[in-house]
Amino acid sequence: MNKFSVFFLMMTCAFTLHAQDMMVSEEDSHKANHTATTTASVSSVAVTTLPPALPAGLASPGGPFDKDMYTGLYVNPLGFAQLGPMIGAEFTFKRKLILEAHLRFPQLGMLTANLATGGEVDNMKGIGVGAHVKYFLGVGKGGFYFGPLLEYSTLNYDHSGSNFKDNVIVFAANAGYKFQFQTGFFMRAGGFVGSYKEISVFADGKKYEYLDTQPLWMLELSFGIAF
Repeated sequence: MNKFSVFFLMMTCAFTLHAQDMMVSEEDSHKANHTATTTASVSSVAVTTLPPALPAGLASPGGPFDKDMYTGLYVNPLGFAQLGPMIGAEFTFKRKLILEAHLRFPQLGMLTANLATGGEVDNMKGIGVGAHVKYFLGVGKGGFYFGPLLEYSTLNYDHSGSNFKDNVIVFAANAGYKFQFQTGFFMRAGGFVGSYKEISVFADGKKYEYLDTQPLWMLELSFGIAF
């Protein structure tokens, strides 16, 4: 074998080794790029599927309170000791705005007779129909709420030998704290402060000329279920 042949053989081996190194490098680079792309995709999916975190201590109670819109039914039995128990329905929008309607039964309240006449009455019956607009400040398991209330009520009763029929408008503010639980159960503790105004009073069918306006307040302890 002459020198030219040896030189040609050496160059061929060197070229072959260099080509193999390039192929290995390209394969490793392709694998690395594929791994990085896959990792980025998985990370992106993980990030986009995670729900937004609430501040510490304000975790959502779950259940219906996780929805932007939900309905609740409630009763305020504390009214038995005041101006009558209340039952109602509330409709929550965007977890903050609450529209509410209620019925109040004044004849079942221990203080209604005293408010109406300052004394004893007989055969009392009546109904109050009201509407509220509230703003809920809570996040997660509870929070404060506040808003105005408007109610129209009628009351029939016998007093001092005469039959009376009162028609009354109530203006009040309602505020308190609402507790929310995963089962959908909720509880409200608060109160009402405002006034009532007689718009008409009839005694034995004759219209009274004197119409009264008085301050009014009630405590609230309501229990309800949301769905």
